[in-house]
Amino acid sequence: MSNNTYYNIKNVAVSTNGQNEIYFDIEWEGDENLDYFELRVYEGGKDYCLETLGYPSHQQRVVVKPHSFYKNWKTKEVNKHTIYIELGIPEYTDNGEQLSWKLLADYKPIIVDIYHEAHILKKNIMELRDPKENSQG
Repeated sequence: MSNNTYYNIKNVAVSTNGQNEIYFDIEWEGDENLDYFELRVYEGGKDYCLETLGYPSHQQRVVVKPHSFYKNWKTKEVNKHTIYIELGIPEYTDNGEQLSWKLLADYKPIIVDIYHEAHILKKNIMELRDPKENSQG
């Protein structure tokens, strides 16, 4: 393992393809010459991991399919989600169960408001909305 103990998630940009994917473009800094490390995207704290990537690059796009979110989504409404992003070193059992998680860096919670319309015979609609616009006012 390296002597470098400085890790930082510098920036996260959120976008969508307008139909069925949400993108988290994550920029981080620190030593990437570790035995193993992961970048994780969670919804609602650590309650639900949306995506995990091993050996992420310093500028990494994480693609999340919204079916991860769908169970709570309402169509033709804005659906509010709080996203957390972490970089860390996991330890797993031989069966793939996580034993521990050494946090290297995390990012402030990201509020994502997603307007969604589900369609059967045509393409779904997915738009990111500004959380400030959805509050009273």
